[in-house]
Amino acid sequence: MWKIVWVFGLLASAVQAKPVTIDRVILKVNDSTYTQRDLEIYLLVKALAVAQSQGIATENNWQDSVQRFKTDMLAYEETFKLRYASSSKIADAELAKVRTLITASKELNDLSQRLVIADKDIEQSLIMLERIQKYNKEQKESVESQGIPHERRVPLAEKRNFVRIFDDAHEYRFIQPSAFSAAKK
Repeated sequence: MWKIVWVFGLLASAVQAKPVTIDRVILKVNDSTYTQRDLEIYLLVKALAVAQSQGIATENNWQDSVQRFKTDMLAYEETFKLRYASSSKIADAELAKVRTLITASKELNDLSQRLVIADKDIEQSLIMLERIQKYNKEQKESVESQGIPHERRVPLAEKRNFVRIFDDAHEYRFIQPSAFSAAKK
């Protein structure tokens, strides 16, 4: 009898548990798929490395964050078509700077733990950022020398690439990749 009550109690508690979103696909550019975790890590690293005022992705700025990420990932994809070379390894100083800024803030440290941000994630975002900045600089110089307004660059890149923002991506969701990491232990 006690076994039946125990199993019933276990099932009842499982039914009451809220579902946890570990991650979700946000964007597809050509053959590359990007998740919300990718977006949040990239925008965090970008905000810290460039001291950007637009900052990290939050529920309040979600739509803008998705659009900024889409624009940057379009540029990133373009760098491969144009065969841009980039550093295969980011300087340890840049990585240390971003990691120090994350650990210095309780809010950013909590975010880092929730997203399970490893040094390789920061390094990958820094490499992406380096390529995107180089592309943007060269494109701005190129279009200005041709008399094309810089604002037209993004629509031109969109025409050359397959871009899809998933319907589900238009609303912010709290993701917890750390829940998956904890479940594996």
